[in-house]
Amino acid sequence: MWLERSYSVTSLIVYVFFQACLSAKKSNPQADTTALEREIDHLVYDLYGLTEDEIKIVEGGKVEKDSEIFGGFNT
Repeated sequence: MWLERSYSVTSLIVYVFFQACLSAKKSNPQADTTALEREIDHLVYDLYGLTEDEIKIVEGGKVEKDSEIFGGFNT
C-alpha cells in the first residue's frame, strides 16, 4: 500500500490537492481549479527548495542578470 512508504507531509498535501483538482474536473470539466493548481505549484517549489530565481525559470519568467539591474555595468 502506498501509505507504507515514507512521504513528507508536503508531498501528501500535494497529492490531496491534486486529487481535489482531478475530482473537480471530473465533476465539471469547466471547473476553475486555478487556485488549487497554484497552491500545488508553491508546495512543490517548497518541497524541492527552489529559490525565487529558479521559480521564475520554471514559470517561464525572465531572471534579471546583475548587468541588467545595474544598467549594463559589470559588477
